[in-house]
Amino acid sequence: MNKLFVLSLFVLVSVSEAVLMVSTNEITGRVYAIETDGVNWNSANIAAGNLSVSGLSDFYLAVIDDAAENAYLFGLLNSVGVSTTALDGGGATYAWIGFSQSGGPEPAGGWSWVSGSSSYLNWGSNAFGSEPDNFFGVQNHGALALTDWPMGDAGEWNDLDGSSNSLAYVMESSTVVPEPSTFLLTSSALLLGGLMRDRFRKTEADSLF
Repeated sequence: MNKLFVLSLFVLVSVSEAVLMVSTNEITGRVYAIETDGVNWNSANIAAGNLSVSGLSDFYLAVIDDAAENAYLFGLLNSVGVSTTALDGGGATYAWIGFSQSGGPEPAGGWSWVSGSSSYLNWGSNAFGSEPDNFFGVQNHGALALTDWPMGDAGEWNDLDGSSNSLAYVMESSTVVPEPSTFLLTSSALLLGGLMRDRFRKTEADSLF
C-alpha cells in the first residue's frame, strides 16, 4: 500500500521500498525530488526527464549552483536516509547529481551539467589527494557524498563509475515556484486526494462482492 507523509517542508511518498521525496526550497522557490532506489547514472538521467509530480514535468538531475544549494540538497538526502554506496567510492554513501564528463583532459577536464551551466565546484580534497581522480579510468559521473571517504568529506563530490554503481539521485525542476508554501500545500492536497480517491474506489469495488 502506498503511504503518504506530509511534513512541514516536504512530501514523502513511499512505494514498496523506494521513497520519492518532493521538496520546495522556501527561500529560492526551487522544487526538488529525491529517489532512493539505486540506479546507474544514465538511468537516473532518463528517469529525471520522465518524472511528472505535483503538476511539474520539467525535471532533470540536479545542477548545483552554489554552497547554499549544495548544503540544502545534502540535508534533503540525509533526511530520507539515502544508503546507496559506490563500489569505487571509498565506502561512502552517495547520490547522483547532474554532473558528467563527456571528454577532455583527464581527470578534471570536460565536466558539464545536464542543464545550463554552473561555475560552482565542490570536489573532495584533503591531505591524501583530491577529486576528481578518474580512478580505474572509468569515473566520469559526479555524485554528492553523504558520508566521508578517504579523499573527501560528507557534502563534497566524488567522480564515480556511472555504469557499475547504482545510487539514489536528486532531481530539480526548472520551474521556480513564487510561493513555495502555497505550492507545497497544493501538492500535498493533490497527492492525498489521489490516494483517498483510489482507496474509495477499492472500497466501492469490494462492496460489490
